[in-house]
Order: sequence, then C-alpha cells, then structure tokens
Amino acid sequence: MTGFIYVLSSLSDNPDIKEQKNLYKIGYSTNPVEERIANAAHEPTYLMAPVKIEATYKVVNLHSQKFEDMIHQILKPVQFHVTVIDDDGEPHEPKEWFIVPLNVVDTIIVRIMDGSILNYTYNATMQCLEKRMT
Repeated sequence: MTGFIYVLSSLSDNPDIKEQKNLYKIGYSTNPVEERIANAAHEPTYLMAPVKIEATYKVVNLHSQKFEDMIHQILKPVQFHVTVIDDDGEPHEPKEWFIVPLNVVDTIIVRIMDGSILNYTYNATMQCLEKRMT
C-alpha cells in the first residue's frame, strides 16, 4: 500500500461554499485520512472549515500523488474556484475541490485502478464519464 485517496465534503458556513452541490475535495495522504484532516478548520486546503470524509480508497502498487494528479486532470474542467482567508489573514485559492457527483468520483477511481480510464473522458455538462471516440 502506498497511501490513500480521499474524498471530502466541506462543513463550511461560507454561503459560497455551503450552497455548492456536489462539491468535493479529492486528495491523497500517506497517513490515515483522519490524521490528515485533524486540523482542517485551520488549513486553507480544507477551506478553513471542518470536513466530512465521504470516501477513502487504499492505493496499492501505484504512486498515490500521481493517482491524485490523474483524478485532478480528468476533473480540471469542474475545478471549484474560491478564495479563503487563513488564520493570519492571508488569501489562498485551494485547487483540490471539484463540482462532481460522488458516484462519478468513485467510477473514475475504479477505472484508474483497472486501467480503463484511458478510454473515458468526463462530460461536465452531463456529469458523467463518456467512452472516448476512437
């Protein structure tokens, strides 16, 4: 095992964040996810708010960060753009949040693991994976 891929939802009170449907952070950790998110309310990457673990996946025989990068690349068209202010008053623009249905994230992860993701692309309008035209 090389780490974990995790999917989180935000428990933020910020209306710009709270009102977003299907907003998830997709990240990786070499430590248990509970340890990684312990200080979420004080970290810009977690939108300066507590988070809820929606899913975790053990990564085996793959480089966890490259796995995460692949997911982010697939979902880049639906990356959530927001600025949050840290505890020191500094602005940050977290890059690991995406507006995508949770079941689609699961499908992407399964397809990366079985190697079939190369045959698919994400259709942001239809919110689904589509088989690539060859």
